[in-house]
Amino acid sequence: FQVANPTLRGVVRRTYDPTGKNVDIWAVGDFGRLVHAVGPEDNIQLVTSVALPNADGVLPTLDSMAWVSPTEAWIVGDLGTTWHLQGGQATLVASGTKELLLRVVALKDGGALAVGEHGVALRFSNNAWTRLDSGTTRHLRGLFLGPGAEVWAVGDGGTVLRFDGQAFSAVDAGTGVDLRSVYGRPDGTLLLAGQSGALLSRRR
Repeated sequence: FQVANPTLRGVVRRTYDPTGKNVDIWAVGDFGRLVHAVGPEDNIQLVTSVALPNADGVLPTLDSMAWVSPTEAWIVGDLGTTWHLQGGQATLVASGTKELLLRVVALKDGGALAVGEHGVALRFSNNAWTRLDSGTTRHLRGLFLGPGAEVWAVGDGGTVLRFDGQAFSAVDAGTGVDLRSVYGRPDGTLLLAGQSGALLSRRR
């Protein structure tokens, strides 16, 4: 299937079926677009394509989505926009910032962590977003949820941060290139990818 016009920037499966018979895909993108598609891998069909405006009526770019559970998810994007999906209903939640939010992950305590431009970092708990001190003004572009409360963030200028559930600490990446994605392997290795074809690995 194909959605007309908007660029889609973030895609995630709500549930994983190794047989490929029951694919459940959600995507977000430009002009506040939220897309839902289901079906077997060889015949995925569009279910919903809606536009989610912010509190000012603007249709912001939506960049990332993360599922907390099969019935609850977070969406983040431009102008500090955050949407909370729960039980089939979407609720706009004030984030307290107008910064571009580029990534969000669902935390194991039921909350969420979002990061974005100029080092903005937000944590959702107790029904509200709280600003955290990331220790950097670099744009943060990638997140990975590790074991326990551990979250890794990467961004411009070789920025690598570790969040232990309470605070961020900087980690030397050994590079100054802009990093855009991070993934942790079960053996404790972190894979970092970024500008100019950079692909690095380090121990957590």
